[in-house]
Amino acid sequence: MSTDQKHKSVTGHIASPMAIVGAILAQGVIRLIEGQDLLDKLTEERVHTVVLTTKENTQ
Repeated sequence: MSTDQKHKSVTGHIASPMAIVGAILAQGVIRLIEGQDLLDKLTEERVHTVVLTTKENTQ
């Protein structure tokens, strides 16, 4: 087995630091988007569940 083949087999299973940072950032972006979507949904529900007060409702 040559040195190049040995090096490739060892480093083939180890993620590079850039890949790890990229994965962490991607998870952060996904959570941010999911949180924003949830906030938008809750805001939309609050807007659509408004109860109008009319003269008949107050008596």
